[in-house]
Amino acid sequence: MKYSRIISRFVFISCLACVFMAWAVAAQAKDLDVRAAILFDLSQNTIQYQKDADNQIAPASLTKIMTMFLVYDAVAAGRVHLYDSVTVSKAAADTGGSSMHLTEGEQVSLLDLMKGMAVSSGNDACVAVAEYIAGDVPSFVTMMNAKAQVLRMHNTVFKNPNGLPADGQLTTARDMLKLAVAYLLTYPNSLKIHSMTSYTHNGVTKN
Repeated sequence: MKYSRIISRFVFISCLACVFMAWAVAAQAKDLDVRAAILFDLSQNTIQYQKDADNQIAPASLTKIMTMFLVYDAVAAGRVHLYDSVTVSKAAADTGGSSMHLTEGEQVSLLDLMKGMAVSSGNDACVAVAEYIAGDVPSFVTMMNAKAQVLRMHNTVFKNPNGLPADGQLTTARDMLKLAVAYLLTYPNSLKIHSMTSYTHNGVTKN
């Protein structure tokens, strides 16, 4: 499969974005000015570089990878479909931080919400998705933490579906690596969304 070949060449540093660096940096063993990092060669199944990889830090928008993972799980189980129409709640529309500019009451496909999460880093899209998948945000967060335990992300606790600051919401570079590998090996076609460079919703384009 085309996407499986892409995955085999992928290099991860703490999920899809925690810290990316050139192979030359790892080869020269330079010390990165970051709080935590891990560089993994999936094709060789080896860690090439790490720094404080078990140091607990806030996951920020990397949280969205877990949210998207659970959406794909729900689709695979037949509970939802990517072309389902989702009605945006006031809570979702009012979510702060990075946004795909949802408005209360509008109907958006689940697929478009996924694009809004991946490209626009839409915190509002995460809330809309959480409510659609689980009925409410707290129930969805319970699902996130259950999935984290299945993936052996034992140093991770999620408090919301988008990564907005929350007391006790913590992860590690190593746990994010576990999430990244499981996510892309399970759903390689997700790269179709993650390879997008821009997305427009309600007249606003995010790059």
